[in-house]
Amino acid sequence: MRCIKFFIIFNFLLISVYGFSGETNTSVTNSKSTTSEKKKKVRLDTLTVTGTGNKRLLSRTPILTHIIKKDNIINKGAFNLYDALKGAPGVRVEQQCSFCNFSQVRIQGAASGNTKILINGLPLFTGLAGVYGLQQYLSGNIERIEIIKGAGSSLYGGDAVAGVINVILADPSKASDLKITSFFQTHGSSMFNLVTSKRFQNWAVIATVQKSYEGQIDDNNDGVTDRVNLDNFAGTLNLFWYNPFGFFDRINFFGGAINEMRKGGVLTGNAWHNPFAEGTEHIRTRRLEGGVSFLKTIGKNKLTIKTAYSTYERDATNDTAQDDVFSQLTTISNASQLPAPFLANEELYFADARYSLNLGTFLKQCITFGGQYRRSNFEQEIGQLTQRAKTIKYANDTGFFLQDEITLSKKFDIVAGVRYDIHSSQEKYTNATMDFNKNYFSPRLALRYAPIQRLIMRASIGTGFRLPYHFMEDLHLCSGSPKVYKPAGLKPESSVTVNAGVQYNLTKSVLLGLSYTLINIKDRIDFGEGSVPTGYNYTWANVGDAVSHGLDINLKWRISAALDIDLGFSLVDARYSANPYESYDADTWGESTIGAVQAQANHNTFKERGKYLLRTPKTSGTLTVNYKPGDFAFYMNILFTGPMYI
Repeated sequence: MRCIKFFIIFNFLLISVYGFSGETNTSVTNSKSTTSEKKKKVRLDTLTVTGTGNKRLLSRTPILTHIIKKDNIINKGAFNLYDALKGAPGVRVEQQCSFCNFSQVRIQGAASGNTKILINGLPLFTGLAGVYGLQQYLSGNIERIEIIKGAGSSLYGGDAVAGVINVILADPSKASDLKITSFFQTHGSSMFNLVTSKRFQNWAVIATVQKSYEGQIDDNNDGVTDRVNLDNFAGTLNLFWYNPFGFFDRINFFGGAINEMRKGGVLTGNAWHNPFAEGTEHIRTRRLEGGVSFLKTIGKNKLTIKTAYSTYERDATNDTAQDDVFSQLTTISNASQLPAPFLANEELYFADARYSLNLGTFLKQCITFGGQYRRSNFEQEIGQLTQRAKTIKYANDTGFFLQDEITLSKKFDIVAGVRYDIHSSQEKYTNATMDFNKNYFSPRLALRYAPIQRLIMRASIGTGFRLPYHFMEDLHLCSGSPKVYKPAGLKPESSVTVNAGVQYNLTKSVLLGLSYTLINIKDRIDFGEGSVPTGYNYTWANVGDAVSHGLDINLKWRISAALDIDLGFSLVDARYSANPYESYDADTWGESTIGAVQAQANHNTFKERGKYLLRTPKTSGTLTVNYKPGDFAFYMNILFTGPMYI
């Protein structure tokens, strides 16, 4: 099936702001510059951290990076991370289930599990959180989002096959600050957000509270939700202690909480309010996370230690519970035979330590080395009250990395890195136990060359990997995990990625960007053909190798001080090397009704369809217009999505 969509998003924002913000990023590149010139340079040359793990000006990093700024997030009326990512070049966010809005992010056709999502550089976006997490991470405290296309496993480990998305949260402002923002949209949707920050001598705090509500939508009037009803409350707290004990430069205590209820499915009768009614689904999510980080500067060098913990609980009911019970029982004789919620709990422990060593007199060089450890524990229960099927999973991941950033001159920069990962995991089902152990080696090399002031060229090559553990698809309905089989011989996915990009200032007010990304994935994992063991519905398999070619074109035009236009276009070709579903496809043409000759003709015509990676539009584009003549602001965003197989 092919699908073409064309969206025009036009938001009127009601924004109330109290107090003022003193948030600035300063970077002096010329001591003779005037104050106004410095401010202009800072505004146009944003700081970025994701590509190398160290702060660099965007114009000086060899890593191709796309940044979504806070102003863009506010202007488009984004309630959450899902909304904020819409329209990013080469990035697609999607909802796959009209009953629960299982959401995913894809970079150039790669599966959602091939993109590493970080929160302030921490991999807290785990397998269970990833199912609905794009909509659960609310937008109120997001300062910016950094998107890296291409393999990032040399720095961030597993799952960074196609790219890395790093959500950077806001720091306290230099002055006391209080902001209250509200959005009102159609279908009864609304969002209220409060952000406040305060400084006390060597202490600073920033707190965020956001309440958002999105009403259900039945777009095709079939009596079933297309967008589910979402009621979300979230908060974050960041506390900074500067120069504690006269030793550390800074200690940062951080925490966050999410409480969400979503309801979807049949909208008629009492089904909407009954969590166990046929055709409905109710999902309650509770998430807590917290941690502490330490920063110590030793001359020009920097030591950073971070540790974090998160717990995620999900309580889900849907008509799958009815099927599990009533397909086996003709009558209900006691309450214990009634369906019970699907319960899932996940805990994550994470630690990171790294040291950045700045060297060189003639050459500027920064060597960063360190290690990470992450442990994930997961438990799940489904079925009747007295006959619960339980799944237990755990994983230990340890990684050691080394990276060298070399500045040969103002024109030439190099980043070279390597990482070694050690993985062990186990999955215990009702009738099976599976162990998986694998070590992985991931290198990367990136170059930046600016032959003239108006031209920047970048190129990189790197590898990535994805281990067959804790896929989001396993955890979609909470009922799926015990019914999805992972054979012992399942191989990890691995990738080689090549990037090349050119950025050219046509004039002082017009910037043109062109980039190409090649993602070559080996042993791609998907639901495969063949026999499925008794007690399971699906089996994972290495279905073949896949290649994605992506071309992104971006034009930024500052027509005047009050008017900006941003135009982007992406062209993606993502397909398997050979059609892994040809034999399955051949059986779908209805030979018994149309005859063998016509069925074979249909198959010959369409047999190449199975090569294309699903939900990957060949073309997509975005046009953004910002007009701010004074206190009044006008924003318009047009999104275009071309044809794709779904």
